[in-house]
Formats: sequence, structure tokens, C-alpha cells
Amino acid sequence: MAIQDESHGIMDINTPNDTKQPSSIEEGHTLADPTNEKNATSGSLEKASDSEAQEDERPSEDAQNGVKKMEAVTLAWSKKSLAGVLLLIWLVTLVNNFKATIVGSLTPFATSDWKSHSLLTVIDIVASAMTAAVYIPMAKLLDVWGRAEGFLLMLCLCTLGLVLMAASKNLPTYCAAQVFYSVGFGGLSYSWNVIATDVTNLRNRGLAFAFTSSPAVITAFAGSKAAEGFYNNVSWQWGIGCWAIIFPCVALPLYWILRFNLQKAEKQGIITQEKSGRTFPQQVWYVVKEFDLPGVSLFAGGLVLFLLPFTLAATAPNGWNSGYIIAMIVVGIVLLALFVLHQIYVAPTPFLKSRFLLDRTVLGACLLDATYQVSYYCYASYFSSFLMVVNNLTISEAGYVSNTFSAVSFVFLFITGYIIRVTGRFKWILWFCLPMYVFALGLMIHFRQPNGYIGYIVMCEILFSVSGAVFILCVQLAVLASVDHQYVASVLAFLFVSGTIGGAIGSAVSGAIWTNTFNKALGWYLPESAQPDLQTIYESLPAQLAYKVGTPERLAIQQAYGYVVDGNALFLTATEAAWRRAASSHFAGGGIIVAIGYPLTGKLYDARRRSLDLTPPTQSPIPGYGGADAFIDFIDSKVRPAVKARFPQTSSWREAIYGHSYGGLFVLHILFTRPQLFECYIASSPSIWWNTRCILDEAKAFLEDNTPDERLPSLMLFFGSFEQNPPQWNDEPLDHYEGRKQVAADLRMCDNVLDLCEMLRDCTRLHTVSMKSYEGEEHTSVMACSMSRSLTVFFEDWPLPRK
Repeated sequence: MAIQDESHGIMDINTPNDTKQPSSIEEGHTLADPTNEKNATSGSLEKASDSEAQEDERPSEDAQNGVKKMEAVTLAWSKKSLAGVLLLIWLVTLVNNFKATIVGSLTPFATSDWKSHSLLTVIDIVASAMTAAVYIPMAKLLDVWGRAEGFLLMLCLCTLGLVLMAASKNLPTYCAAQVFYSVGFGGLSYSWNVIATDVTNLRNRGLAFAFTSSPAVITAFAGSKAAEGFYNNVSWQWGIGCWAIIFPCVALPLYWILRFNLQKAEKQGIITQEKSGRTFPQQVWYVVKEFDLPGVSLFAGGLVLFLLPFTLAATAPNGWNSGYIIAMIVVGIVLLALFVLHQIYVAPTPFLKSRFLLDRTVLGACLLDATYQVSYYCYASYFSSFLMVVNNLTISEAGYVSNTFSAVSFVFLFITGYIIRVTGRFKWILWFCLPMYVFALGLMIHFRQPNGYIGYIVMCEILFSVSGAVFILCVQLAVLASVDHQYVASVLAFLFVSGTIGGAIGSAVSGAIWTNTFNKALGWYLPESAQPDLQTIYESLPAQLAYKVGTPERLAIQQAYGYVVDGNALFLTATEAAWRRAASSHFAGGGIIVAIGYPLTGKLYDARRRSLDLTPPTQSPIPGYGGADAFIDFIDSKVRPAVKARFPQTSSWREAIYGHSYGGLFVLHILFTRPQLFECYIASSPSIWWNTRCILDEAKAFLEDNTPDERLPSLMLFFGSFEQNPPQWNDEPLDHYEGRKQVAADLRMCDNVLDLCEMLRDCTRLHTVSMKSYEGEEHTSVMACSMSRSLTVFFEDWPLPRK
């Protein structure tokens, strides 16, 4: 069993072959009685007999060449060689998982070097599509050519990919390198698990797979720490490139011991090598036909061309209407259709066997696996980036969280393998794990938000690990229990293809969501000072991490990652305050409270629309900001007439406008640009800091304007004493508090309000200016205080004495 690169979210538990049965002519071993269809479809596994040991002295004559070679090796080697093979498989798995963890952790930084962090999923889509296309030819390669030879070829491809990745100077080269690496990586995992299957009996195979997977416990943590060391102290290039040297040195001894024992078998006469007798052109045609290279090309090309537009459309010149986006989708669909026709009418060795497509268990298991991979890749593609930017984790800490699956799943694979060995059944375990996985996904959606507690995310990852590992194991057992020996290799490859396609689709969905929302959200949330760097921030993870935790820029980036809509927060507070005052005060004339909000359900704020509607225009337009003037016109031309029409008997001879935070900024903008619109302007915790305190420039222009006013409005300012120097919450981590405290210090709420009051102290265009600081209140809690106080003043204490 191989637990593959957890940054890509694939865990392949391969049981492709059992050469202990010399009558087997296809790679693979079914774990159920192939004649007992009822047991196979009901999720029952017949207990294996310990007598499964090899009894024949020669390989099966009707087996394919690669299978014959491996059977001969197992007959020729000693117990020391067997122990050496198992130990080498464990060591290769250790190094491979270590390498995969480092490569996965450093890939976001590699793409960021070329300002292409947003195209992270493009690499996954291309690599997954190519890997899916070669899985079945890969299985046939091991059967026809040989285990050792296939292992060596995949090692060469993987090493070539690592070299190209380390030497890449641009994204296309890195993407091509990832294809070589992913194909070689998947082939290596497949190869050594086939070998592990060859040398173990069925009864203990589950435990053997758990043993070969045990390095994941080590690499899940050590690999992440090593990745951080490479990035901080060396470079991401060496972090990837060094494995092109290390990995072959560890993997080649496994190839050597297999070749040594094959030669030993030849000397003992256990197997004889026969020449095919084919000429070179015949050999080329044999390879093209046997491995269906046209089918591989059609399938991989069609899948890539169909899925990539979902990631690229948002950055295309005309979006979905761009010519090349439409062309890619159309050509992709045509190629996939040609692939199906090729499989039905042309291919001598088709991928899609009709018996698999008509088998309910096989089809259901493949659909389940594909759905699982879609759901995983939808959230996992940018998961490590999210952890570093939003939760302020280091590379190693983000790796620990991302690789929770590797560490936890190993334990539950042992437990599940033992339970299945004892009970002979697996379906009930699957029914238990599926709801757990869905539950964990729901929790992850809820907790994966800005300001979310990292412990809850780890909890979700643990639930994923338990349910996901058991789920994949049971799905593979289901397909194995549904076919006899000769179809096991094909049905496993069919399952892996389905899962890999699911991963590619999940990457496409993730990329589409990212490119269509993250860039826009950055435009909405980033302060004006960071707007010129918007594209750099969008395309570079180091650029995102360069802003200190708690700065307005970092908070904006974190909010863009979360992308949570808000909405209408103050109406109930205002009406309740008015009701309470009306019941106990001398002012009983009443009034009308008009709340202006957005059509939302279950949320308090619409951050995107508030950012646009409540911020004043700027000299250089900022996407998502600066729409305050249009919003003022809306209030004056739409809201006011609607209120008068709704309450025709009410005389609106005195009106006030209240706003908090951005709303307070909006109130100040109305005062300084249209001072005759209202009699009273109430600004609670106004965002004077916004756009380098540009509202103070408006205040200066307001003071310098000598236009005579028909009436003098009043201004009321409120803020909380904790807004600029907040205390630490009871359960707040220190680093989070330090970041929040730094943000508060940078925003200078108290100082800004005092500066504004000082500017307006001798203003002759205002009837009165008042300021109130509420002791012990912070930014959100001061809203209720300021609302209650402003209503009391406006309803009861009017007119205000001029000071």
C-alpha cells in the first residue's frame, strides 16, 4: 500500500497481484471466492487459507512474461532476500513519502516565483490527467515486461521530473516536469506494491500493507520541518532537486536484488528467457498496439483541454467568451468522444471493459472513489497556503496539519485490516465511515474561516483521516471481491483511473473558485496603499506572507481567503433602544427609525457591498471601493421618498444619520460634502484610517469652504477606550492577541477621533461637535452604547445647546 503525496490528497492502497497462485494469468488476486457472487456483492470476504504458499516449482506457463519473472524470483530467492525486499520496500516508501511531503510543501513557493500561485491547480489538473491516462498501460507494462524493469523505468521518469522541476525557470517547464514526476511517482508506488503483493499471502496482506505504509508517520512531520529548512536556509530548488540524487540511491538496490534473483532463477533453470522474434518495426507496432498509445493520447489530451478552462477562464481577456477558452472546451469534448469511439471500435486492447461498466459493485466503487477525490481536491489544493496566510502557521506547521492524514490513517489501516481479517466483512465499516466523512466536510466548511481556531481544523483533518483511509481500503476491497483473478489488475487500474479523474475535476473546481473569487475579494478588502500590489499579492504566496500579522493588508488577504458575506446588524439594536427610552422618558413623541441594509438571511454584514457603498471616492479608482456618493444619492432620491410615502402623516422636520466603522466614515463624508442633508450626523468608531486618512482632507476642504449655510448641523462622535489598546481575551493565543493589538495600534481609532475633534473645534459651519469615549468597550461592543446614547440625545435633548 502506498500513501501518496498528501499535498495532493491521494492514498492508493494497491493489491494488484498474487503470483502465489500459478494458475493466475492476469495480474491481481481477488480477496473473495470468485464463484460466490452473492458474497462478492454483499461485502463479504472469505477467510484466506494459510496454505496459500507457493507449491509449484516452476512459474505458470500461461502467465504473462512479467508475472513469470516474478514467480521465478520468489522461487529462487532465500529468506534473507525476502527480508531484504520487504525492508527495501519500507525504506523506499520512507524516502518517497519524505520526498513527496517536501515537494508538496514547496510547490506553492515555486509557482509564486513566477507570479503563478493562482495556477497551482493547473499543475494538478495536467499531472492528474496524464497519470490517469497511463495507469492501465502501466499495469500492463509490469505484466508484460516485468516488475523490476517497470520499476526502473518509473524511477527514471520520477528522477527526470525532479531534475526538471529543480531547474525550471518558468511555469510551463515546471508543469511539464510535474507530469514526468507524477507519472513516475504513481508508477513507482504501483510497482513496489505489486512486488509487496507478490511476496505475501492473502491472509496477512492487509497487515503487510499497513507495515509498508508505516513510514508515513515519520515523514508527515519530519518532511514538513525539512521543507521549511530548505526554503528558509537553502532554496526550494535544492529542496526538490536533492531527491534526484538521494532517491535513486535508495531505490536502485531494490531493482538490483530483483535482477540478481532473476539471474539466479535463470541459472537454476526455473525460467528461460525467450526472444520474441519481432523486428524493430514489429516491436514498435507491438508497443503501440499493446499499450494503446493513441488511446492514452486522446484520453489525456481530452481531459486536460476540457478541465483547464474552468481554472483559466477568469483570467482570460473576455472571460468565458474568449476564443481559446471555448476552443479548449470544444476540442476537449471532441477528443474524449473520439476516445470512447476508439475504445469501442478501434483499440485492440481497450481500457474500458464492458464487464466492469455493467458490474454494479465495480461501477459504484469507482463512482464513490471519484466523488471522494473530487471532494478532497476541492479544499486541499490551496489548503497549505490557507494555513500559512490565515492561521499564521509556518511551513512546517502547515505541513503537520496537511499531513495529519498520513499519520492518523496508518493507525486505522492496521485496525481496519485486523477487523476485516477476523470478520471477513468490510461493507459495514464503509457505511460507518461515509457519514463521518460527510460530517467532517461540513465541519471544515464551517471552521475554515478567517479567525477560526486551528484546533477545529485539525479535528476535521483527523476525522478525514479515519474515514478517508478506511473508505479507500474498503472501496478497493469491494472491486477486488467482484472479479476473479484474471481481471484484478484491470479492475484496479479502472478504479485508480476513476479516482485520478476525480482528483483532476476537484482541482478544476478549486481553481475555478479561486480564480473567480480570490482576486475580486482582494480588490474589495485591500486598503488603497496596497492596491498597486494587488496582482503580485494574488499571484505570490511569499508576497501574502510578507505582510505582518495584524496589518490591514494581512487582514484583507485573510478576509479574501475566507470570503464571508455580512449584513444588517443595527436595526434591532436601534429599535430596542428606542422602545426602552419611549417607555421611561419624558420624550414620548416618538420617531421613525429607518435601517438601510441588504437582502441577506442569517448574516450581519455584507462586507463587499459595505466596502463599496460606504467609502468615499478616491483620486485613483480602487475596485470595490469609492461608491459613497452613489449611495448618498440613493438615500436622498429613493429612501427618503419611500419613507414619506409609507408614513404620510409624519412630519420629518428633523433627521439624523448614524453609522458605525465604515458607516461612521460614510457619515463624515456626507457631512463634509453635503452638510445640509441632515440635521445631525452621528459617527460611531469611524474608519478615519481608511485610505491614509483621506477623510481629513475632506474635513479641511469643508473648513475652508465659506459658502453660507441655511442651517448648522451637529456632529456626534463615539468610540470605545479599548479600540486602540485592547486587552487579551481569556482564551486568546498570545500570537493572535499580539497581532490584534498591533492592528489596533496601527488604526489609531482614539487618536484619529481626537485629531478630527481638534480640527473641528472652532468650526463655524457646525452647530455643535461632541465626543464620547466609552470605558471598557471595543469596536463591536461600543455600537450598542453609541446607538442608545445618540437616540436619547436626538429624541430627548434636542435642540442641543451650542458650545
